[in-house]
Formats: sequence, C-alpha cells, structure tokens
Amino acid sequence: MLKTWIKPMLWVIGISCGSALWAAPHPAAPSISGRAETGHASYYADAFEGKRAANGQRFANDQMIAAHRRLPLGSRIKVINLRNQRTVVVKVVDRGPFVEGRVVDLSQSAFAQIADLEDGVIPVRLELVKPKRRARGVVRDAAS
Repeated sequence: MLKTWIKPMLWVIGISCGSALWAAPHPAAPSISGRAETGHASYYADAFEGKRAANGQRFANDQMIAAHRRLPLGSRIKVINLRNQRTVVVKVVDRGPFVEGRVVDLSQSAFAQIADLEDGVIPVRLELVKPKRRARGVVRDAAS
C-alpha cells in the first residue's frame, strides 16, 4: 500500500518544485546604454572554439569578441580592467555569462589584451561604444 502512493506523491512534489525553479526570473544584468556597468570578466574556454555564437558566426578565440546577457548583438563595448586600467574594444556576438557577478565573457585574445590568462577572472567596467555616424548627403565614389 505504501508504494502505491509514494511514487505519485514524489512526482507531484518534483513537478511543483521544478516549475517553481523554471518560473523564477533570472536576475538580469543592467543595461549599460548611457552609463557604465561594473562586474567581473572571464574568458571563453578552448572547448568553444568553432562553435556557433548567438549571432550565428563561428566562435574563434583569436577574434575581439564577447558575450553579454542583454546588449544587442553587434554592439561594441569598451572593457576596462579595473586593476591596471588597460582597455580593449570588443563586439558582442554571444549571450552570457550565466555566472553570478560576471558581466562579460571575452575571447582569449581580448582578455589577453587587458590581463594575463592566468588571472582567470578580473574586475572590469564596461562602456558602450557609440557607432560612428556617417555624414548625410555624402556620396562616396569607388576611388575613395
């Protein structure tokens, strides 16, 4: 008799706990449009080499690219290492990181521009790089 109600009860408990976990909102990173965002940066592991990023391109650790949770794909951000003030500008091509406290994942080459890979995780400030506006009415010919 005991066995007949234990399995259904465990199933109900599992479903209710699972749905509560799925329904819980993921803490969103603040948008950095118009201001800086601070947190920690890490870099992509070698295992991601050649895999598709969220924008569809193949990931390569030798490119100046990054993952950010909320910025539009294609955005360019300046990443400033708060320990040494070194900077790098990267293009957002992927989503992440999904680790609490981290605001950006960088390619290894981008990370190496501002820190040693042995550091692993560094404190950073992100600043949105505004796209350059082209002058209106300017016609460019093939020679220029």
